[in-house]
Amino acid sequence: MIKVCLFLAAAAALTLGACKPAPREAIIVDPDDALFDDLYPAKQQMKVLLSDPDSAKYENVAAYKTQIDEGKPPLYSFCGMVNSKNQFGGYVGYQRFVATAKLAMVETEYSDFGDVWDRLCLHEIEGVAF
Repeated sequence: MIKVCLFLAAAAALTLGACKPAPREAIIVDPDDALFDDLYPAKQQMKVLLSDPDSAKYENVAAYKTQIDEGKPPLYSFCGMVNSKNQFGGYVGYQRFVATAKLAMVETEYSDFGDVWDRLCLHEIEGVAF
């Protein structure tokens, strides 16, 4: 009977582990790519925004390209999910974020976040290692 229970527990664990979605494969950005020029400043913007940037865990980050003004270079934004520690040392939970070379925001901090997300996170190029 014990062997049957152990077998069922192991089978259940394997089955539940298989239900987790596969993580998005990140690409390494080519330093000669225009996207690379915006990646580092966007990461710096997130470091300034977060209370404990070293604790940040990112998921499902993708690069997006938006043409704001015709005749000007496109704007590259990085959108995804971030979880980091607050001032009290506890993780706040995953929330959406948008980061560009000029600004960064998380959804719980800005009332118009949904509008920004809809504008900058529509035309995905590819997943990136953020």
